[in-house]
Amino acid sequence: MILSFKPVAKIAISAVATSLAITFPTIASAISLADYNLVVFEDLTSNSEVEGNAFIGGNLLGSSSNYCIKCFSGGSFDPFDGVGLKVVGDIEGNPKQVNNGADLEYGGNLNSIVNTNGGGSKSQNSDLANEFNELKNFLTDTSENLSGLTANSDVVTPGQQPGAVRFNSSGDEIAIFNVDAADLFSNKTQQIELNLNGSGTAIINVSGTSVNWNQGNMVGGLVGDSVQQNVLWNFYEAETLNFGNAFHGSLLAPLAHLTNNTEVEGNVVVKSFNQRGEVHLPVFNGTLPEALSEGRRRVPEPSTLLGLTSVFGLGFLFKRKH
Repeated sequence: MILSFKPVAKIAISAVATSLAITFPTIASAISLADYNLVVFEDLTSNSEVEGNAFIGGNLLGSSSNYCIKCFSGGSFDPFDGVGLKVVGDIEGNPKQVNNGADLEYGGNLNSIVNTNGGGSKSQNSDLANEFNELKNFLTDTSENLSGLTANSDVVTPGQQPGAVRFNSSGDEIAIFNVDAADLFSNKTQQIELNLNGSGTAIINVSGTSVNWNQGNMVGGLVGDSVQQNVLWNFYEAETLNFGNAFHGSLLAPLAHLTNNTEVEGNVVVKSFNQRGEVHLPVFNGTLPEALSEGRRRVPEPSTLLGLTSVFGLGFLFKRKH
């Protein structure tokens, strides 16, 4: 049975990594890519906005920035725990906004004005670092494991003349592509196209340490929420990402510093981020192969166990904010 990853309560189910066949079994995880619209392992410097929620492992810096623009009544996305912005370190710089009744949690010093519009709360949480480390480990392991998948679909890159890069799915439930960044983002690439051919999810593994996306456009099947919510780009080796053009699909790059000058349409997971363009919804809503690390949340203190419901002795249902 195929289980999709949605930003709702999740069940942790242990699984043994198996070799991939034509049909990929999938699992739901207590921690998933759908939990946050933006995750930054270290510092975020921003003068822009995030439509969903964000979890920052370092400090939040820069001029004015906005979070949860489309959360709750403002759109179609509900943070699973009601928190629109989490910052492990300090919050510095010009005023920030957390919108639509979503909450703010921070672990360090609040040295900036943060407006929680719509009745959201502000609180200091000393446990954020532990929570973040679990998320970071899960996302790092996910990127590494995805990078080892064998491709089952083809990538056509331009030859001697400028042209399009075409991702052509084999039609399996999960289409796996492997491509080198030098071929994908070369100066001969005029546009990037995706043909899913009936596949429900596309996982695109991109090798290479440096990526510059400053010419050409993503077109066709890569544009529009119905497809880009099921596309995951895994830049598993990247150390620097520079995007001058719009990027479509969720971005997983746990080793990379990202600088963008225009929007990213999907999840963003990076080491550090100089944000000059917006991060948009949707979050990743595709399926992932079973050959992944299991996402686990820490076992809560005994005093809080009564507030949680056990499922098969492994997973927990998390209370949503309404």
